Amino acid sequence: MPDASIVPQLAKARVMVVGDLIVDRFVYGHVDRLSREAPIPVMVVEHEKTMLGGAGNLARNLHTLGARVTVVGVVGDDTTSDQLMGLLKECCDETVLQRMDNRQTTLKLRMMVGQQQMARIDYERVQPLSDQQEQALAAAVSKHLPDQDVLLLSDYGLGLLSPTLCQRLIQAARDAGKPVLVDPRQSDFAAFRGATLVKPNRTDLLAAVRHAPTLCQTSDPLPQQAAALQQAYGIENILMTLGDQGMILCEGNTPPVTFAAYRREVFDVSGAGDTVLAVLGAVLGSGHDLKKAASLANLAASLVVARRGTAVVSPGELLVAISELAGQNTQSKIMTLSQMAGQAAEWREQNLVVGLTNGCFDLLHPGHIASITAAKQQCDRLIIALNSDSSVKRLKGESRPIQSQLARAVVLSALANVDGVVIFDEDAPLAVLDAIKPDIYCKGEDYRDKKIAEFDLVESYGGRIYLIPMVPGFSTTSTVAQMAA
Repeated sequence: MPDASIVPQLAKARVMVVGDLIVDRFVYGHVDRLSREAPIPVMVVEHEKTMLGGAGNLARNLHTLGARVTVVGVVGDDTTSDQLMGLLKECCDETVLQRMDNRQTTLKLRMMVGQQQMARIDYERVQPLSDQQEQALAAAVSKHLPDQDVLLLSDYGLGLLSPTLCQRLIQAARDAGKPVLVDPRQSDFAAFRGATLVKPNRTDLLAAVRHAPTLCQTSDPLPQQAAALQQAYGIENILMTLGDQGMILCEGNTPPVTFAAYRREVFDVSGAGDTVLAVLGAVLGSGHDLKKAASLANLAASLVVARRGTAVVSPGELLVAISELAGQNTQSKIMTLSQMAGQAAEWREQNLVVGLTNGCFDLLHPGHIASITAAKQQCDRLIIALNSDSSVKRLKGESRPIQSQLARAVVLSALANVDGVVIFDEDAPLAVLDAIKPDIYCKGEDYRDKKIAEFDLVESYGGRIYLIPMVPGFSTTSTVAQMAA
């Protein structure tokens, strides 16, 4: 079972991505006739969609998980690179891109009729870097590594991550004391000597075994093949992704651990490897171990393959999926105001004490947990009134919230001490208090000497005010300021 407690912590991870950057363009249309020029269908274009592919899709996955992302790579001097850099700005905290006159930025153009792909046109050339270019890129990585938690190498076989550059980057990460994770495309795993983890799929693994037939045979059990590659090439860990057969983690010299696949109706495995690597990097980057990372990555993969196209998964979706596995339905805790008022009335009919507290709860920290725990100790059922995105923006500024109201609601609803979540748009929860009329309204003790309308309202119907002891040293605002600094 994946550990739900680590999901909110993924936002702490600082992840550097180095790899082949690709633009994916999907052209959608309809076909109702054949061409007079040849016996081929004529597609009439309706709309287009442009997305990040390759290492860019890995960055997009990390951004959705909440991690801070730095991307290092090369692009051509063409219009496709302009589009690529524009897309990267939307999901990266920093980009370190070398623009090269003699290089073509890879574009994959897919022609879609409904959900059926009719054709794919690739504008690409496999172009290795010169030694001088490799040295410049490795120097850029080394310069930024001290500010990172983990390095991810995303190889799509376009010539960037040569064996020489891989070794330079792995050595730079080891010198900086940072783990380095590799999604391989080349069959010679000697390029990844010294890596913390290599994540091959079945095809990648078999290609590596065929490349070095003296190590083992493709007929050997998969864990035996992985162990042989680990020992021969000095790779610390190997995580094999096996589609509908789940994953196998070979961690050091310990027995392999199998993570069974979750049953999902698979539509499209495009980009699932990027999602797995992103979750692995974010979990390790936020200070957790490899088994927890693999367990969460396995669940994330099951979510993205159930969608068409290259998809991403959010922290809220992960928490909902974990709660479903645990036999809980945390989303049922999230209600409209009228639903919550009705639920509160039912609880009171059962002689249960209903409490309520409110806040933004943007990046959940120990201070929040302590406050929620203290509030729950005063009542039988605790409701969280959660400021909406627009409300947070008015109270905290244009850069907030960090997480959407749905993501914040799902995170709160996953807590055992929370029995209900209701989202409100106003700056103060007066309408919520008036509709629910909680027996106890819990507010931070910093409001002890303040006269606010909420207190008057609660006391007017006979409710009680409880001031929650504050835990010093924790503040979302200060955390965001530190991240910005």
